[in-house]
Amino acid sequence: MNKFITLWVLSFLFLTGCATLESKVRVTSNLRIYEFNDLSSQYMARPTFVSVLNYSNKKLLHVSTNEYGKVGYEPEKVNHIYFSQSNVDKYITLIDKYLNWESIAIERNDLLDKQIGEAEGHHPLLFTLYSSNAKNHYLVITTNTGVVNMWPTYFPRQEALNLRILLLNFKANKFDNIDANEFYH
Repeated sequence: MNKFITLWVLSFLFLTGCATLESKVRVTSNLRIYEFNDLSSQYMARPTFVSVLNYSNKKLLHVSTNEYGKVGYEPEKVNHIYFSQSNVDKYITLIDKYLNWESIAIERNDLLDKQIGEAEGHHPLLFTLYSSNAKNHYLVITTNTGVVNMWPTYFPRQEALNLRILLLNFKANKFDNIDANEFYH
């Protein structure tokens, strides 16, 4: 496990390069990541946290949640997605493709586990349509660290729509003026 954490940290440092985090602004959002709960045998919403990370050379939208049964912060126990502002159009295209496929799958009662596409983020992001049954189809976004695919995050249709809106607002810089810290000196 220590090799994994070391590799993850080195990968993170390599991809951020010499970029300096200038600010981190938490964003209020209705977005919820879903995770399968073994006790209830269903996908359930998790507390989800959204932040805008302003680096000296890029802007990232960070979406995260703790897994069920995990306490505290350990990198392997927290789901992360980092969306790059420069790639929002590609994310929107992939989400729209999911929404189209999800409608077709419901109409046809299909069960699928089908890759939609890939887009760059902080790490490459894989977009997949996953069917839990003939009427419930999730957008799954998985981070590809270069070694393994990690942090699969599940979004039912409404959450995929919420993510789409969040990304469009991120692209339009609608979160730039919400840093509450400037009011507390």
